[in-house]
Amino acid sequence: MSALVRPATAADWPAIGALCAETGAQGEPVEGDAKAFAERWVGPYRVLCPEWTFVAEADGAVVGYLTACPDTLTFERRVREELQPTPDSRGFFGEEFLNSFWREHPGHVHMNLRKAHRSRGLGGKLLALCFAEMARIGIGSVHVFCGSRAKGYWEKAGFKLARSCEPMPGVFIHALARPTA
Repeated sequence: MSALVRPATAADWPAIGALCAETGAQGEPVEGDAKAFAERWVGPYRVLCPEWTFVAEADGAVVGYLTACPDTLTFERRVREELQPTPDSRGFFGEEFLNSFWREHPGHVHMNLRKAHRSRGLGGKLLALCFAEMARIGIGSVHVFCGSRAKGYWEKAGFKLARSCEPMPGVFIHALARPTA
């Protein structure tokens, strides 16, 4: 398998959307309207900051993606003003925590890999490319929100737990952060 990571192009967005829906339920396919799910989670990056999206490509196909943003506060404001946002699980953390967390760790990442291409180093390569770009423009720290199944991956990637919440019994959402360098 020949693999590489690179900045995404406009031609990659259909594959990114399909992969988002294929992996969006804690690494498994989402139920329901896959196109709407993908538009909710990766559409804002396509519209507002496509230059912060990177893909992992193997044998000519997109097998992973990382969407990011160096300024979460501005990104969230623009989503509210320019798009039609829907509530998401981050709201369970509360506005005070989110504003503080986003100021301390201004960049954020969102990443998914096709199941058959996990544990091959592609996620680490996507993160390294993104972190290098974040550090180049002076962003010193990034954050991620994830479920319990992905928490161990992010911790192995150097992210430290900032807070967890339990919006429903037995369902946890974790906020983690790490320096870019």
